[in-house]
Amino acid sequence: SRTVCLRFMKTLFLWFVEKEYTKTNPFEKLKPKRVDEKIREALPPDVRERIKSYIEQNDMHEYYCIMQLCYRCFVRPKEILMLKCGMVELRSRTLRIPSTVAKNHKDRIIALPQDIFDFLANHLEGVAKDSYIFSKGYRPGKEMLTSRDTARTWSQMRKALGLPMEYKFYS
Repeated sequence: SRTVCLRFMKTLFLWFVEKEYTKTNPFEKLKPKRVDEKIREALPPDVRERIKSYIEQNDMHEYYCIMQLCYRCFVRPKEILMLKCGMVELRSRTLRIPSTVAKNHKDRIIALPQDIFDFLANHLEGVAKDSYIFSKGYRPGKEMLTSRDTARTWSQMRKALGLPMEYKFYS
C-alpha cells in the first residue's frame, strides 16, 4: 500500500543520510495518506421510490441498470464502467469480472438477478463483445465512460428531486 511504501522510503533515506550517501531525505516532508472514515447515508425506501419514479419518467433505464449492478450485485461503480459486453455470460446468466477489472485483482462471477439479466440481454443484443456495456449515452460502445459521467447524472437527478448532498451514488 501507499503508506507502507512511504514508510519504507523514509526509513531507507534516513539510513542513506546516516551513512552520508545523501544529505537530505526527500521523503521526510511527505505525509501518509489521510484515512478518514467514509460517511455514507443509506437511501431510505421512500427516497429509493422517488428515484425509481424519476428514472422511469426520464427513460433512464441504462442508468438504473448501473445502479442495480452496484446496489444488488455489489459491483463497484468503477468496475461497472470497465465491463465489456463479452463479460456477460448469456447461457449461464452470469457476469464475469476479471482480475484486470476488479479492484481487489481477483476474478469473480456474479449470478445476475432475472430483471438485470433480461435488461442486459436486450441491451447487448447484436453488440460486439469487446464494446463497453455502458458508453456514451449509457449505450454500448467503444469508449469507456468515466466516473464523472455517472456522477454528473447522479448530481442532476439528486438536484431535480431535491435530495441532500449526503446521498451519494455509492451509498
